[in-house]
Amino acid sequence: MALGSDVTPALGAWAKVIQIGGMALADSHPANRITNPTGQITDGTRNFLVVPSGGKFLRLSMAYPVTLGPPADLDLIPAIVIQCFGYNSADPEGEPHALSNLNGQSLITIDVLPETDIVDGTMKFTFARPNQHTIDCDGCPKVLVGLAEALRGDSCARVLLAYLRGKVIG
Repeated sequence: MALGSDVTPALGAWAKVIQIGGMALADSHPANRITNPTGQITDGTRNFLVVPSGGKFLRLSMAYPVTLGPPADLDLIPAIVIQCFGYNSADPEGEPHALSNLNGQSLITIDVLPETDIVDGTMKFTFARPNQHTIDCDGCPKVLVGLAEALRGDSCARVLLAYLRGKVIG
């Protein structure tokens, strides 16, 4: 695995789990599902998130440029689909298992909704819906997030500026 670095945020602090440049690359070839995370999630833009002490849940939100989205990108795929995997050891080659959101879903959609997403300068942040975008870490000390369906639009440069962030909460 040629993954990026481990990120160890403080409890409640946002950290990049998929770096800038990684949102346009799906990990789910050839189908829209990740069935072998160790063999499929290998890009250097993917980071293991180390769950800090006291953390039980991972909340996820996508950041994207204000200029991304309708009507600027008429062919924008307005969502990404992610899958999360927990690792019970510090070994990235260890046995992963699928994690689910609080609705019990392992395929999790994050919608791009420019009209309601939160603006902060030149970036917008998707609303992290409490049940849909909150993952039960299931006691795992490390979590890896993969893209089952990547972000696409008519401006590659703008799509490449997007990233996925996560924060661990108690």
